[in-house]
Amino acid sequence: MIPVSYQASFRYLLRHPWQLALSLMGIAIGVAVIVAVDLGNGSARKAFLLSMDQVTGETTHQVVGGARGVPEDIYTRLRVDGGIRSLAPIVAGSVEIGDTLVDVLGVDLFAEQEIRTFTSEATVPTETGGQSEQNLFRAFLTTPGVVTMSASTADGLGIRIGESFPLVAGGIDAIRR
Repeated sequence: MIPVSYQASFRYLLRHPWQLALSLMGIAIGVAVIVAVDLGNGSARKAFLLSMDQVTGETTHQVVGGARGVPEDIYTRLRVDGGIRSLAPIVAGSVEIGDTLVDVLGVDLFAEQEIRTFTSEATVPTETGGQSEQNLFRAFLTTPGVVTMSASTADGLGIRIGESFPLVAGGIDAIRR
């Protein structure tokens, strides 16, 4: 048997069908919004993790030196004596290109390939804007003084593909012409 309060509520809702429809629609829209926000958060979280995997690769730890950096013998001891093969040293600093100060990142391409895949997948851009078949890894090994930078940085510095430019690091002219 249905209690009297439920019977009264059902009768009221049956006499006011628009109010019933709007109430149900409001509940449905509320649930849909919650599901949409949850899906959006999940997608954003997954996209962030995927982008971090592309940048950091399988990196799990970072050793950071002070002003003097990390002595090179530590890398040798970890890689050779310790048998840890998945190590990739990174050197970061600033250089002057013309009158502009640019942050640089130096990597060991041989060690990088064990951690990140983007170094072996990158190709050399051509002056016409296309991509050559030559692997960027090969270009770094066979061409002296090769650097890579974003197109926006190159445009800002007025540098075109294949063009030489002055580079000063620590007060020393780093690129010989």
